[in-house]
Amino acid sequence: MKNTDLPTKPDFVPPVKNVLKDGAEERQAPREDLPVIVIRPASHNNGVVDESGNSAMAEVGPSSSDSYEEENVAEDKDLAVVKSSTPLSLGKMLTYNDIQAAQNLLRRQYPALQGLEDPVFGLYDVGFAKLTGKGLQIHHSGSGTMHWVLSSYTDGQVCLYDSLGVAMSKSLQIQLCQSYSGFADQETNVLAVLVPEVQHQWDAEDCGLFVIAWAVDIAEGQDVSKVVYDEMKMRSHLEMCFKEEKLRPFPRLTSRRWRVGPTSAHQISLVCRCKHVGRLGRMERCKACRRIFHVSCLAASPPRDGTWACGDCAV
Repeated sequence: MKNTDLPTKPDFVPPVKNVLKDGAEERQAPREDLPVIVIRPASHNNGVVDESGNSAMAEVGPSSSDSYEEENVAEDKDLAVVKSSTPLSLGKMLTYNDIQAAQNLLRRQYPALQGLEDPVFGLYDVGFAKLTGKGLQIHHSGSGTMHWVLSSYTDGQVCLYDSLGVAMSKSLQIQLCQSYSGFADQETNVLAVLVPEVQHQWDAEDCGLFVIAWAVDIAEGQDVSKVVYDEMKMRSHLEMCFKEEKLRPFPRLTSRRWRVGPTSAHQISLVCRCKHVGRLGRMERCKACRRIFHVSCLAASPPRDGTWACGDCAV
C-alpha cells in the first residue's frame, strides 16, 4: 500500500516499533502535511455525543472534497454506503475508502453495534468516541507497516484481532484507550486487552480482508478464533458484497482450527481520572511512569519540548 492510500499521521503517532507494557521510549514522528478535515457530529450508534461538538473526517482517495463530503454528511440520517473507489486488485492492500465502505455496511446491518467510526479519527486529536456497550472498531495500527487490525467489546471483554500478530504500537494503545477506557479496572486504572490467537494471513496485503471478515462473524456472534477462511476467495467475496451493498460471512475452508493457540493479555496503564464522557480527545503516554493519560486533564500547557508528564509526575 502506498502512503497516499491512507491519511497522513499526525505528530503524536510514532514510527513502527514493538511496544509492550512499560516499554522503551519511542521516537517522535516528524510533522507531515495533514489531510483536510470535515467537521460533523459523532455517529448516533456510539451512544455518546461529542461534548466539544466536533468530530473529524479526512478527505482521502481520488475524489474531490465536495464529492467526498456529499457521500459522508449527516451520518445520523443517511447510512448510505461509501463505495470503494477502485477495484480490489490482487496484491494490493485495502485502502481507507475500502475499509470505510465496509464499516458503513456494518453500521447499516447491525445498528445496535457501537464504534465502527472512521479509522482516521484514532490518528488525530479528536479520537474515537468512548464505547458504552457491545461494539467493533477497525484501526490503522499507526505504524509504518500500514496494517489494519480489529478491536471489539463483547461479553465484558476488550479483544484485539491481528492477522500478523505484531506488538501494539503506541498509537494503537492510545486508540484502544480512546474507545475502551470506560471498561478499564476502576481500582487499578488498567485496561486489559485480550489478544486471541487467530488465523494468520498468507498474503502480505490481506490484513484488511481479515478484519472485515472477523467483524462480520463477531457481529453474528461467532468465535473467530476457530474459523479458517478461504483466503483465495476473500477478495472476490468482498467485491460481491460491495456490489450487493450487504456484507455476508466470508468463505471458509471445510476444516476448522482445532488447535487454537492461547489467548494472550495486554495491560495498558491509565492515569486519567476525569470521568470525561464522549470523545476523550488527545491522549499521550507519560515519559516518567509510562501510563497513558488524557491531555485535557493537565492544568499546565503542553510542553514545548514534546516531553509529556501526567498529573502525578508533573507535581
